[in-house]
Amino acid sequence: MNEKKQPLTNAQKQKDYRERLKAKEVNSLLGLTIIEFFTKVTGLTPTAKQIEVLQGLENPELMNVLISAGRQTGKSLCCAVAAIYLTLKNKIQICLVSAKDNYVYQHITEIFSSNSELRQYVSWEGVANIVPKDGYSLKNGSKVQLLSSSEKGIRGASASILFLDEAELMPSETLSTSFGNLSGKKIKLVVLGTPSSHYSKFNEILKNPKKFNFTLFKWSEIDCDWHTQEELDNKKKVMSEDEWKRDVLGEISSADTKLLWDTEQINKCIKDSVFTEGGIREAGLDVGGTGHTDRDQMCLTILERSRSSKYKIKVLLTKQWGFDDIKEAPKEIGNLCREYKVQLLKMDSLPPFWTDIMKENFDKSRVFPVTMKAYKEEMIGKFTRIIESQGLELPIEYEGMIQQLKAYKEKGNPHYDDYVDSLLLAAFWNDELFPIKPAGSGCAVIIDVNTHKITGGNYGKYLTNPSNNNSVTFPSKFKKGLCSR
Repeated sequence: MNEKKQPLTNAQKQKDYRERLKAKEVNSLLGLTIIEFFTKVTGLTPTAKQIEVLQGLENPELMNVLISAGRQTGKSLCCAVAAIYLTLKNKIQICLVSAKDNYVYQHITEIFSSNSELRQYVSWEGVANIVPKDGYSLKNGSKVQLLSSSEKGIRGASASILFLDEAELMPSETLSTSFGNLSGKKIKLVVLGTPSSHYSKFNEILKNPKKFNFTLFKWSEIDCDWHTQEELDNKKKVMSEDEWKRDVLGEISSADTKLLWDTEQINKCIKDSVFTEGGIREAGLDVGGTGHTDRDQMCLTILERSRSSKYKIKVLLTKQWGFDDIKEAPKEIGNLCREYKVQLLKMDSLPPFWTDIMKENFDKSRVFPVTMKAYKEEMIGKFTRIIESQGLELPIEYEGMIQQLKAYKEKGNPHYDDYVDSLLLAAFWNDELFPIKPAGSGCAVIIDVNTHKITGGNYGKYLTNPSNNNSVTFPSKFKKGLCSR
């Protein structure tokens, strides 16, 4: 016999009503377009440019998205809204990477906190906020993960969508590595930032997005109605032209397009100590100045090249002579080359009489003039590969060379780039001009920090004997030494 159905209590009725209301909210939330969703969760009306980028982030046909905008233009907020929207609608994994503070995830946290209807989608809640501080999972299987901006941090992860925020501050290899960490049928890479004042991979892509297969979305503070005309006028008064282009307009200034080498890669080459390994000792001598015959300074760089790779070099010494002591410089350079057991001295061929002078002060069979104008492009190309492969070790004390490397431009250089030019000469090889022979079994040396003199303890006879200056072969048990910096 069927039991009589019991009437619902008031508490049960209220619970059923809340569940029906919640289901209605859920259905209405998932039924929104991404533009409507933006307004619903932020309370803001997107600008015309923000609408374009939101639709681009949703479009599965756009594989690589590049967002370049001025500061405080809402680019991180757009990406945060898109990340939430796409994970609600699809079972996907998103990785968020930022060079500094992860602003995209900060916006995500704020959106979840201010929209209670989103709470029911979260699998595991955080302690301080609805979403945990290191990423979150949704009940539909979607995940959002935070990664560090290092190459190592990205290499081990995979994602359907990868957001790189503040990409202008990231090392070049971070962007290169990110291409290999996207998995799934619908793949999207989103790179966003503001052009930087130094070389960056972001700037390089921004100069020619089509070359790297990116779709560009770009806008400025002028396109955002929350930046008043008075505020913009004040910024234009206090900012330089380059700062205005970068920070307000989101564009690369002409001064930023000529830097040759990535600052972050140069920083990785700077070492507190450089250890010698008995490789080939080479030197470069740049005779600087403003004319072909009236040279007012000289710069010498001595390095050691690895016996295993031409693309691995260690700077042992760099020194500059000014106008007042340039007459005595050739003799001192010759002595330094002998002390450091230099096998090849490559120097600027102009003016030609300096080559003759150096041949008189050093072994003439080891002095090679190089026409900088003819071989400069080849020098830069080979040295760029050394830097990009982190094959350069540069003592931290050589601040002048470090600063010139970071500011070096292919064209329009001032005359005070002699440190870099001497390094380019020292690092340059050309088998037709000067064949490099393998080094001997190595030499054990210690180079004094203050005097830059080579000493070898009880083995000094191997290092300072003038009659032995044509040889770099030393007993194998003395193979490695320390170049202390």
